[in-house]
Amino acid sequence: MPETSFHLVVASLVLLIAAIIDLRTHRIPNLLLLFAFPIHLLFARLDGLNHRGGAIAFLVALILVVAPISGPWIMRNFGMGDVKLLVYLIWSIGAGMNWIAFLLAIGLSSLLLNGVLKLLRRSLDQSLPFAPFLGVGALVGVFF
Repeated sequence: MPETSFHLVVASLVLLIAAIIDLRTHRIPNLLLLFAFPIHLLFARLDGLNHRGGAIAFLVALILVVAPISGPWIMRNFGMGDVKLLVYLIWSIGAGMNWIAFLLAIGLSSLLLNGVLKLLRRSLDQSLPFAPFLGVGALVGVFF
């Protein structure tokens, strides 16, 4: 894990920054991901890391986005910043992630938020920032 710890730290920082910005502005800046990808590439090359698992996960995410059934649903329910952040997350630390824990964390946190909103009898008039859910899900997926 020492050689992947740098990638985990960088990905965690990117997810934290994206979550804060997404909560405030409902946008994920392209520049954040534009700087994060080359950092991972540079250090992966220096460490001699094999990103084959991350590349396969990246291709699976890309196929899901362009597939005729899942693609329109993703585009309708998520912003493109969320999709780019998800692809970044899958590529950077996807090979070492427990995907069941990741999906459970995202699903349970979404249900919890929905339950709180129903309890308070409020509805969202605007889109929900998804980056915080991705951040929590990624941390749960990596550490559990």
